[in-house]
Amino acid sequence: MAYNDLITVYALGNDEIDESKCKAIVEEDLRRLGAKINRLHIHKSWKYFPHVDSETMAEGFYDKLEDLQSVNNTYYGGEIMSFSSIEQCIAYSKYLVNKFF
Repeated sequence: MAYNDLITVYALGNDEIDESKCKAIVEEDLRRLGAKINRLHIHKSWKYFPHVDSETMAEGFYDKLEDLQSVNNTYYGGEIMSFSSIEQCIAYSKYLVNKFF
């Protein structure tokens, strides 16, 4: 892993894992994978999954986000692209890999 890579992580906590414990778990996992962590750029908490409101969606949010795929070698996947079911996340991930790799 190059030292200039930006890594985005989504982690699901619960009542037993607060934000600081969640961050520690993620950092430890990344270190075990060989990542060098220079700093945390942003941390955001929300309930359930990342989503947009109906007005933003009507303005073409997903079309605009899809147009950003591969720009600067950056790809977007997971719940933000396919709702929060494993089946839909897997299907979109396969689509993404088949289209760009």
